[in-house]
Amino acid sequence: MTWSYAKRCLTTYLRDRTSVFYSLLAPLILLALYIGFLGKMQVDSIIEAIPQADPADARAATFAWVAAALLMVTCMTAPIMVAGQMVSDRVNRRLDDFLVSPLRAGALIGGEALAAFIYSMMVVAILGLICCLGLVGLGAELPSFGGWLKLLAGICLSAGVFAALSVLLGTLLPSDGAVGGAGAAFSSIAGFLAGVYVPVGVLGSEMTSLVFVLPFGQSAYLIREALALPSMRQLADRPEVLDELKRVYGFDLMIGGQARPGWIAWAGLLLFGLICAVWAVARIRRRFTRPGEVKASDAP
Repeated sequence: MTWSYAKRCLTTYLRDRTSVFYSLLAPLILLALYIGFLGKMQVDSIIEAIPQADPADARAATFAWVAAALLMVTCMTAPIMVAGQMVSDRVNRRLDDFLVSPLRAGALIGGEALAAFIYSMMVVAILGLICCLGLVGLGAELPSFGGWLKLLAGICLSAGVFAALSVLLGTLLPSDGAVGGAGAAFSSIAGFLAGVYVPVGVLGSEMTSLVFVLPFGQSAYLIREALALPSMRQLADRPEVLDELKRVYGFDLMIGGQARPGWIAWAGLLLFGLICAVWAVARIRRRFTRPGEVKASDAP
């Protein structure tokens, strides 16, 4: 039942080509910013800090760093756009058709989250292929087999967590327009917290701690470490240089002025996803009662 509902949500969303295009718009804008401005600025900063660095290695490392951020942003924005389908169903009263069926609140949320997760992975796969081709073309150091597995795990966890967030937003937002606004706001916030516009390490200790406490920063850390760290190692000629690059570009999970173990990001992201899922199920059960039933809040 959950899979059938997820298939219905995904098929319905894919019919709206305009929405599909806008879900791809955020990473495309970030990619254009990188090509036009951010890439050269970061390469110049690296060469200025490391005069003996090879410009080709600097370009490869910068592209890998930005590619990781693009994947993280896509993991977040793609599911949020799918949440518009749930809002549309609720606003247009189509949700009532499912409430008279045997489909329960948990299955309803699960179907929405599964559809959002699948769509997110589809978009990430397309963008990831483009990024990999760019890395190969620039001669970047690619992750090992274990690194690829770690990258896949980080992407799957991020997509699943943000799919749960998107379903929660689907129960909170009042209209399709609000979903579009939320998607734009979250993409801007994610781009900043993922370190696309400014490296995390230059924000100051307090701001860096805030970034890595939030799920957006944790997701970016997991994907960045798996995909871009090999290129940073290729760029650095000394261990102390690598340590500084890791601190500035967000490869160390800096919380409270200290580098924390990576499992904190995994655990924090998973916990956030569980909270979103439980909250969404609770809202479905409370607000979308079956026809003929009376909400507890409406009872005399």
